[in-house]
Amino acid sequence: MNDHPLTKLSSGAELYVQENEPTETPNPAPDGDGGIWYPTTVGYTGLTGDVEWNTGVSGSFSYGSGFAVDDGKVMFGTDVDISSGEFYALSLNDGSVEWSYTPDDKVESTPVVVDGVVYFGDSSGELYALNASDGSQVWKTTAGANIVRRLSYSDGFIVFGDTSGRLYAYNQDGTEEWFADMSDIPESGTRIVNGNVYVGVTGGDFYSFNLSDGSQNWKYTAGDDIESQIAVKDGLVFFGSRDNNVYAVSESDGTEQWSYTTGSILRGIGIYEDGGSVIASSLDNNVYSLNISDGAENWSTTLNDSANYLSVANGRIAVGSGGTEFYGLSAIDGSINHTITVDQSVRTYPLISDGLVFAGTLADTVYAFSATTEPTGYGKPRLSTGVNWVTQQ
Repeated sequence: MNDHPLTKLSSGAELYVQENEPTETPNPAPDGDGGIWYPTTVGYTGLTGDVEWNTGVSGSFSYGSGFAVDDGKVMFGTDVDISSGEFYALSLNDGSVEWSYTPDDKVESTPVVVDGVVYFGDSSGELYALNASDGSQVWKTTAGANIVRRLSYSDGFIVFGDTSGRLYAYNQDGTEEWFADMSDIPESGTRIVNGNVYVGVTGGDFYSFNLSDGSQNWKYTAGDDIESQIAVKDGLVFFGSRDNNVYAVSESDGTEQWSYTTGSILRGIGIYEDGGSVIASSLDNNVYSLNISDGAENWSTTLNDSANYLSVANGRIAVGSGGTEFYGLSAIDGSINHTITVDQSVRTYPLISDGLVFAGTLADTVYAFSATTEPTGYGKPRLSTGVNWVTQQ
């Protein structure tokens, strides 16, 4: 307050101080009373409808696999045939191959990058650490069975599951810290939040483990396999099941808080934080917005084919389908902003990073779609915190 020359106004009046020149003048103004308005929020990421580049690779993408981005590269693994795979790093600029690495077996896992090192696992149970800059091997070690789905990292631990039903935590030097046994294959991949590891398995069990030592915090049992993404917000953990339900369970003890039934298997789960909603995609062709606190439906949008995995960022949803279309939706009301035609159905998690949205298709193609950053809302000139505008009475 002392940095601004303020003038005393009459009681009840609002005082506005402008720090920057206006960057937008909507016409008409949102409330219809005219005047200059200013962006109140930025970082509104959405698809432009353009394909920046696409690159064919050797080998197919496993369902539920995905990407990692670091040092100007997007990295991922493929399944070349029953016993071989390839791991790639493509340039973010044009999709050209920066380097590739041939592991001992096919890759059905999603990599994670930490401090310039990319970690992933293959179907023979080998865990790899490669330099993200050039693909040179830092180390590899045998962990267990086929390493599948999403690897996670937190507090020095790389955490992942394998098809024996075992969950592992490895140190960044390739030594094993702990393992924990589960009832079946971890189809959901892993998610680490607040010092807890969350993972769902074939058969319907959903677990919370302590990251530090692998001890089990709790287990919840859904009606069928859990192969969806996992999200955590406001003390709740969200996931979907092949029993067609979206579940919200307590982060502290795993008790069910609510569930919502869709028309088919759940694949995608994300959070729209500004709207206080869970975004879910189902093979019933619909994308849903549900209230975080009670699961009430806000809206649903029907696509032309099954809705697969998704990503949510800054009020926008990127979601692949079982057909040849990739969609950009508004998380606010579910309206479809863009539909982009691709060569086959999208198998991977979409990744939003560095102004691009990445997806891999059944035709062994990696797509990079252009994304935008725009204002999300406008307000009148106000006393500024230096980031967003706030009103001073």
